[in-house]
Amino acid sequence: ALEILALELRRLQETVVSAAELKDAREYVLGSQALWFESVVNQMNWVGESLLAGRSIADPEESRRRVEGVTAAQIRELACELFQPERMGAAAVGSRVSDLVGGLRLGK
Repeated sequence: ALEILALELRRLQETVVSAAELKDAREYVLGSQALWFESVVNQMNWVGESLLAGRSIADPEESRRRVEGVTAAQIRELACELFQPERMGAAAVGSRVSDLVGGLRLGK
């Protein structure tokens, strides 16, 4: 499983996601957000997190516009910035941990 994860992270660094993949990701995020906002508790958490962080209360519509504005190039750029071995950590529990992490290599 970790090898598959490493391959996918490397793919995000080396190529831009397809238009279809980006469309699907946007639809997933926006759909999840719409469902999330149906709960009054979640709405209050949204407001509370903004206030506790000292930020203005984020407008859900602005959040939607920002998600819709994400480009494939921005995803690749962020993947290259974030998915660096020195910036990542992992934890594994079990008697055969070396089997789990032995194939995980993220560097180019």
